[in-house]
Amino acid sequence: MAYSIVHHDKKLLFSSTFFLLAFVFLAKGIEIGGRPSGHFIDIFGLYSTVFSPLLFLYFFYVMYRILLRGKKSLIWYIAFTALAVSLLLSIRQRVYITDFAPYVTIAIILMLDIFNTSLRVRLKVFQRRYKRAFMMLIFSLALSVGIIVFHQTFFLFSKDPSSHFATRIYKPYFLAKDLHSKGIECYDGAKGREGYQLQYYNIHPCRF
Repeated sequence: MAYSIVHHDKKLLFSSTFFLLAFVFLAKGIEIGGRPSGHFIDIFGLYSTVFSPLLFLYFFYVMYRILLRGKKSLIWYIAFTALAVSLLLSIRQRVYITDFAPYVTIAIILMLDIFNTSLRVRLKVFQRRYKRAFMMLIFSLALSVGIIVFHQTFFLFSKDPSSHFATRIYKPYFLAKDLHSKGIECYDGAKGREGYQLQYYNIHPCRF
C-alpha cells in the first residue's frame, strides 16, 4: 500500500487496501489492545534468531542504506513496513513473529544485491574484507543451523538438564511420552504453558 501511494499506482492501491481490510476484519489476524508491556527487546531477539545475529545486523544496514540513498523497490517497502509495524506493536503488546517474519525475510534478495554490487565495484585487492565478512557470515549461519539441528542432543547430554534453559520445552514432551507409554491419557499436574504443551501431545487435564 505504501509503495502504491508513493508511486501513484491506483490499481495496486485498491488491491492492497482490499486485502489489508480483509485480513484485519475477516481473518482477525492482529489484535491491538491492552497496556504497554514492553516487548521491544524480545522482537529484536526473535528477528536475530530468524536471520542469525550477523545477518540481522547486515539486514538493518541494507534497510537503512536504501532508506537514505537507495532505490526503494516493492520488496523494500514490504520488508521495511513489516519491520516497522512489528517494532511499533511490540512496544504495546507481544508480537507473534510468524505474522511478520515472512514479509521481512524477503529482504534477503536486497541484501544479496547490495553485497554483490559493493563487491563488483571494487578492485580485487579491495574485495578481501568483503569476502572475509561473507565467510564469517556463512560460518555463523552454519553454526546456527548446527545448534538448531543438534539442540536436543546437547540438552540430553548436558550435566544438569534441569538447569538448562530448554527444560521448559522438552520437559512436557518427555512427560507426555512417558504418560502415553503407560496408557495414561490425562494429567492434572501441569499448569500454564506446560499444560498447553501437554494438550498438544493429546494429554488433557483429567477434569477436561
